[in-house]
Amino acid sequence: MSMRLLLSLASVFTISLLAAGQAAAVSITVGFADNPSSFQTLDSSSAALGCGEPGSLGELTCSGTGFNEGGGWVLDDWNLFADPDPTISNAASVTNNTGSTQSFLISITLPTSISFGPPSFIRGSVGVTATDANNDGVTLASSGSNPIYAGLIDGAIVRTLLDAPQSLSTPFASDSVATGVVNFGIPVQESIAVATTSTIGLDIRFDLSAGDTASFTSVFDVQPIPEPGTALLLGLGLVGLATARSRER
Repeated sequence: MSMRLLLSLASVFTISLLAAGQAAAVSITVGFADNPSSFQTLDSSSAALGCGEPGSLGELTCSGTGFNEGGGWVLDDWNLFADPDPTISNAASVTNNTGSTQSFLISITLPTSISFGPPSFIRGSVGVTATDANNDGVTLASSGSNPIYAGLIDGAIVRTLLDAPQSLSTPFASDSVATGVVNFGIPVQESIAVATTSTIGLDIRFDLSAGDTASFTSVFDVQPIPEPGTALLLGLGLVGLATARSRER
């Protein structure tokens, strides 16, 4: 195979990856886990989600404050990054405005721009802080047998963090407690025998005491494992490009 052909095929492969970066159609759903009628959804087609213009690979950065259309809770702020290659990263805070402990679900869904696997490479992290907002202490706990963090591929949970039971509390007014950041697949991504065909998702679920605020940071990243032939082709093309540049010097 000629060097020119190798370079052309490598270029086509690179361009196809870039073309795959269609704008992310990300959405956030917030509400009380045991009361589906309380759920409210923000998506990237709505100005309320606060998304900027898509990046060159379709990535979106969305941020905002004070979303509350469901009653009983307010999404105080959020800073969401979504890349359809696919990756989700979100930092947000939510306040329980009711008079009793409530079970919250914050769910993010992102369509993927490509299909791949099995297997798939995954990695992620989460950290949660609970803050007393009404001077009577604060408690944050896992909701029943559910993990606080769940990463999903095509609607099915593939990885969890902060598995039940979890409980953080402080009796001191205006104080806060935190889980610290926990992660998986960092620095070496985990391999799972799952194909990624349509969506990835990130669920944060917890019980929060009345009048208090929970803040969290979370990441879920899924990547294809390059097929040996494709990786070899791209590698040969890059080597050829480097050799051609060296000769030009």
